[in-house]
Amino acid sequence: IMRNIVFFIEMLLWKMRYLMLIPIFFVLASLVYMIILMWARFWDAIQLFPTIQESPFEVLSHLIDVIDFSLLCVIALIIVRWLYEIFLNRIEIQARDQLQADQVLIHDIDELKQKLWKVIVISLVVHVFKHMILFVVTDKFDLLAMGAVVLMLAWALFLLEKLHTLETNLSSK
Repeated sequence: IMRNIVFFIEMLLWKMRYLMLIPIFFVLASLVYMIILMWARFWDAIQLFPTIQESPFEVLSHLIDVIDFSLLCVIALIIVRWLYEIFLNRIEIQARDQLQADQVLIHDIDELKQKLWKVIVISLVVHVFKHMILFVVTDKFDLLAMGAVVLMLAWALFLLEKLHTLETNLSSK
């Protein structure tokens, strides 16, 4: 009887992996929504081009939003693919696409974190760049705070590159 209980629990756990379709569906729906928002911002930027002489920063702000939404779409796509391949099934691809697939294939949680951190930091850089274009400096403290944010982002990019170099050196040995 204990054997049947263990078999039932294992079967139940194995079938529970299909519940991951729920977050996969919602992340995919969010991805589609972000793509729609990205195209809407792009369309807004195109409509503002005739007024670029009066408001160049507004047009640039819309274009930066397009880049920001693109990076968010990359994050959602990385997460969705990882969830699907870890819990449900490996995505089968044709041999000619194998090289491209190997570049985005995620084998473990550490690799997922590494890819996500890179995209998140780049997204932060783009977001800060947008706010700095629209930011009005009123006193010395504002300028100092802006400089501190730039230094922190540069430090984060430096640390990510050092971590990547260290992991590459360790994996090649």
